[in-house]
Amino acid sequence: MRCIKNNAWILYLNSLYLFRITMETVMKKITDKIVSAFINRKSSRLGNTWTDGTTLYLHGNIIARWDNDILQIRTAGWESKTTKERLNGLLYKLGLPTITQRNYQWYIGDTPWYNSHLFIPLKTQ
Repeated sequence: MRCIKNNAWILYLNSLYLFRITMETVMKKITDKIVSAFINRKSSRLGNTWTDGTTLYLHGNIIARWDNDILQIRTAGWESKTTKERLNGLLYKLGLPTITQRNYQWYIGDTPWYNSHLFIPLKTQ
């Protein structure tokens, strides 16, 4: 833990707290609204992303789908910043490890993810 002094503010950060602040402040409004609708199984459309409540689309490609209590995610062949941002918004809101990238390789948590379908069993709201 380290202390950063800036004017009269003293901010104590550790990596988890910093990550939470970053995800909450950087997440795009479109991602926040669409992901919330998807998690609550409601239809919504904003820009290039939409959901019918069971499937999440980006540019017409399926990037997430509910199958009862199983969440299926995939890149649909597009490992773009937008795909990662939408999936990270979903994973973050569900309290799951998010996607990072090192040397052009995507990871979920510390596990390499090779653009395959990922099935995540969980209980939904």
